[in-house]
Amino acid sequence: MCILTHLHGYYYLIYILMQVVPDPGQLSLITKNLYLETGRAFSVPPSRVERTIRTAVASSWEHGGRETLDQMADCHLTERPTNTKFIGIVADYIRRTS
Repeated sequence: MCILTHLHGYYYLIYILMQVVPDPGQLSLITKNLYLETGRAFSVPPSRVERTIRTAVASSWEHGGRETLDQMADCHLTERPTNTKFIGIVADYIRRTS
């Protein structure tokens, strides 16, 4: 996915994916639940979780992860996905291939 591991958003994404993969309904509660819970787990405010995930998604999009994301989504993405869409694509891919 070309997300650099030194970005905090990388770890926040992993934490959120661990919640969303087994329970896709969690994705609808991303701002009210997942960002809050992730912030608590990492001792940071939810706004920082959202911002750093956005940075990680942008990094992936700009540094070679675009093709991988297209394959995971089974379609060509014309613009960078939102945090929610990115997490949804990756979680769906994990569920389909596991």
